[in-house]
Amino acid sequence: MDNAKNRGRRVLVPNTLRIFPMRKDKEIYGALVMGEHDFFSTESGKIVKRTVRSSFTHLILLKDGVWKIARIYSYDHKMAADTEK
Repeated sequence: MDNAKNRGRRVLVPNTLRIFPMRKDKEIYGALVMGEHDFFSTESGKIVKRTVRSSFTHLILLKDGVWKIARIYSYDHKMAADTEK
């Protein structure tokens, strides 16, 4: 995976993204971002095949006006049964 031309790629599965704002009183201080993503193998920067599908949850927090990722969870990894691009 150190070869920049052959890095894996992660792509959001359409229609799976959900965002849940977190509030203290009326002020938003963070959010949970959830969805599914597919992992693909690549060669020379081009997608070769889908390898894994998994779910993810990110905790993002608003600090000093900037959104920062606090935690990343990627789980329920399942090997792809096909070579769909």
